[in-house]
Amino acid sequence: MFKQYAPTGLLWDLSEAYENADFQERMTLPGINEALKEDDGSLYGFAPTYGNGCVTYVKKAWLDAVGINADDVKTYDDYYNMLLAFHEGDPDGNGVNGDTYGVVASGFVGNEAPYINYLPEFWQDSYPAILQGDDGVWYDGFQTEETKAALLRLQQAYVDGCIDPETLTASTKIAREKWFSNDQTGSSGVFTYWAGSWYQTLTDNLIKNEVDEELVQLAPIEEITSTVGGYINREAPVWCIIDSGDDTRNQAVFDAFIETMMDGDVVQTLWTYGAEGVHWSTEAETFTTNAGKDSEKTYEYADGEFHLKQSPNDPNSVWKKNLIDPALSVCELTNGYAAQTELAASGNTFFTENCVDAPVSPVSETYTNESGTIYDAKLAVITSVVVEGGDVDAAMETYVASVGSIIDQCLAELNE
Repeated sequence: MFKQYAPTGLLWDLSEAYENADFQERMTLPGINEALKEDDGSLYGFAPTYGNGCVTYVKKAWLDAVGINADDVKTYDDYYNMLLAFHEGDPDGNGVNGDTYGVVASGFVGNEAPYINYLPEFWQDSYPAILQGDDGVWYDGFQTEETKAALLRLQQAYVDGCIDPETLTASTKIAREKWFSNDQTGSSGVFTYWAGSWYQTLTDNLIKNEVDEELVQLAPIEEITSTVGGYINREAPVWCIIDSGDDTRNQAVFDAFIETMMDGDVVQTLWTYGAEGVHWSTEAETFTTNAGKDSEKTYEYADGEFHLKQSPNDPNSVWKKNLIDPALSVCELTNGYAAQTELAASGNTFFTENCVDAPVSPVSETYTNESGTIYDAKLAVITSVVVEGGDVDAAMETYVASVGSIIDQCLAELNE
């Protein structure tokens, strides 16, 4: 969302510092930050990684329990029938039909771009935000027939028990923990979440909770690939420097913070893997996770071999990363340190082969001030239609009455 602040003068233009940075010689993905530049070449934020996005994970054991092959889930009808089977059958094997759900998510729509990433199969070709058309004209994607169709799909799924009703209010933490809980009653078979390292993290949590850990990454359904093109790769998160009015001081902040973040060695390792001796080590070491359980695993490393240690907060799991995902970084580590699991690597490959870039976010003074109000109005529509079963046209009329003038002002500024 940093581009909303670019025209305010609050952020320092770090384009010159970026062009002259030492890390340029180690940059492997220069296009990520080039895409963040304004038309005049100014750059108000630095992205240490590309954006990443979400893919749909399905529990293999649940698929087996209801007799569905993931390779056969190609269309929305296939996807929906899978959700129905997860709700109406007994996929968790507790002997009770109907006490599980198809999918759980952290909200029906997000409050930040790319908005639809947690329930992409329902939103399909709808993008319920202010966006720019192919003709260059900005418009409100929430007030479209595609969005109405998406809301009706969500409404039917809510009625049929395909969607966990807690989705309306669940945080990402609640949704995650309910999905991989030791007690699968009330859980769901499907969870759309971040690709790559989260493939490993979700698997590890299923193992820790003694739940069958095998997951399937579902390829985008036809209705997504034929209209949008795939799962959405979000705009890259960035670090910004507040403009102090003193270029020398601003440059010093860049040198001390961003330049070192991408130094290819000691500090980049800290950002990527954490603290030596706490999160990772090169000393000889042997340790075991989940001792005495079927999932017991022993790790053994020779002296000088880079490896990740047991997580400080959970000795039955292995540490994965600090802030920077090593698979997403725009600059390489030159010290040779690498510790990406096969699952994480395959997850990143799967996502990059099945993703498209998210639409560009709007930059408007009114939108900066009123985006929260607009989101609340959208949430009111979704609650009315999806949860309460209300009429979609009536809900849209309420939306227009509530924030229509604000939307019009945003569009006027964007299209000026």
